[in-house]
Amino acid sequence: RELVMTILVQSNIASKASYQMQNFLLPSSIHNELDKIHRDFLWNKDPAKRSANLIGWDKVCKPKKYDGLGIKKAEASNKALQMKLLWKILKHPENPWVKLVTKHLQTSSLFEHKPPHGGSWQWKKLMSLREVFRKGLRWIIGSGQEVLFWKDNWCLQKPLLEFAKLHVQITDIKVVDFITPFQTWDIPKLK
Repeated sequence: RELVMTILVQSNIASKASYQMQNFLLPSSIHNELDKIHRDFLWNKDPAKRSANLIGWDKVCKPKKYDGLGIKKAEASNKALQMKLLWKILKHPENPWVKLVTKHLQTSSLFEHKPPHGGSWQWKKLMSLREVFRKGLRWIIGSGQEVLFWKDNWCLQKPLLEFAKLHVQITDIKVVDFITPFQTWDIPKLK
């Protein structure tokens, strides 16, 4: 029974809000209401009556390999879908939607852009996810022209700047600045 209910929550009820979640970063109050609807459905509860759940929602939302049911919380799903939009901006500049929204970026990059005060609410919300998004990125160096040496994740689990704790403002240096014309590391510059 739990398996059937879990499948129904994931495939039907949770998918109802997916369209809105793909387009907007919803407020916490809506995330909470969506989670409540999922909980009530899973436990077959009358929403008008209050009663304790058999298992806590945090436990239910854990992955199956950690003894949960693998149901995704609304906030996590919403943020994941919004991260896909950031990925699209970063990797698919020819996409019609990306062309439309990147007019906001003008001459700055996705990570350096400062949203205008009078700008769109959704654009500001999407831009608020950039640092979390950046922490999940791992760069393939290639030529090194796009990768920031100190700020981007390219060799460790977090940017080098977090390890170095530098007090000098040198964060715009690119990886290419440390590569010789023979495609090897410029060791003297690394010291």
